[in-house]
Amino acid sequence: MQLMVSFRGAKVGGLNRQASHWYFSKVFIRDHGDPATMTQHGFGHVVHNEKHEYWMRQGAGAQAAFEDAMVAMTGVRP
Repeated sequence: MQLMVSFRGAKVGGLNRQASHWYFSKVFIRDHGDPATMTQHGFGHVVHNEKHEYWMRQGAGAQAAFEDAMVAMTGVRP
């Protein structure tokens, strides 16, 4: 079960409740961010296969890091 986050009609990522991690989609990062921003906010790049990859972070502070990374990429505070 996942909580999906959208920004201006685009899928951003969200919370994977089963695995307890926050994630950003590869498409959103390609269009709005970059690997340096993700690394700076503590997100790791996960590649399951060429069709399934994302940036994720688990543990304490993951939700705050997700919000901070969103602000860094969009300039909009939730």
